[in-house]
Amino acid sequence: MTDPHSDQIPEEDGSVPRELDADVQPDAQSEPGFVGYVLNADAEPRSVPDADGSVPYDLDEVLALVEAATDAYTRLGTAAWWKLAPDGLDEISRRLEHTTRLAWAAQVALAGEYEQQSVASARGATSTATMLTALLRISPGEARLRVRTAAATHPQYTSTGTEIDPQLPALGAAITAGDIGGEHARIIGDALRHLPEPITPDQRQGLEQALVEHARTDDPARLNRTAQHLAHLLEQE
Repeated sequence: MTDPHSDQIPEEDGSVPRELDADVQPDAQSEPGFVGYVLNADAEPRSVPDADGSVPYDLDEVLALVEAATDAYTRLGTAAWWKLAPDGLDEISRRLEHTTRLAWAAQVALAGEYEQQSVASARGATSTATMLTALLRISPGEARLRVRTAAATHPQYTSTGTEIDPQLPALGAAITAGDIGGEHARIIGDALRHLPEPITPDQRQGLEQALVEHARTDDPARLNRTAQHLAHLLEQE
C-alpha cells in the first residue's frame, strides 16, 4: 500500500518515525479506502466503488488490500509515538480512528453479505450472528450489531435479484465514510427501532438525519441523550 506519509511508520530496515510530516495538516481527511463485498465467482458484483470508480471483488485483489492494511497497522504498532508532539499525536489519533471506523464499515458489509448468501444456514448455524461470533471470536452483541446494521443500511436483494433500497441511507452513508463507528450506529439504530407509533416516514427520516449529524460531532453518551430527547419530543406530537 503506497502512503504519501509512509515515513511515519517503520520501514523494512526497522527504522521508526521521528516526527510528523510538515505537510500533514490538522483535520486533513484520509482516503475512504475499500468498502465492498467478496462475492461468489458466479455472482453479480454488488459493491461500493473505490474513489477511482473501480470495484474490487476478485478474492486475490481483496486479500491484497487486507494484507496491505494489516502490514501498515503492524508497522504502526512499533512507531516512536513518544517522539511526536501533542499536536502530532492528535492528528495521528484522528486518522487512526477514522481508519478504524472504515474497517468496521467493511465488517458490516461482510456481515450483510453472509446474511444475503444464507451462509449460516448452509453451515448449520442458527444465525449469521451466531456464526460470526464463533468465526471471528467477537461478542454476540457485536455480531448482532453488524448484521442488524447491514440489513438497515445496505441495499437488500430478493431471490429474483430485485434491489430494495436501504431503510436508513443516511446512517449507511455516514458509516461507509468512516464518520461514525459501531457505538454511534447502535444508538441510532435502537432509537429508530423503538419509536412510538404511529410515526410518519418523514418524521423517521428527519430523526435519522438529525441523529447522524449529531453523531458526527458528539460522543456516544451525548448522542444517546440527544436520541432520547428527540424521541420524547416525537411522543408529544
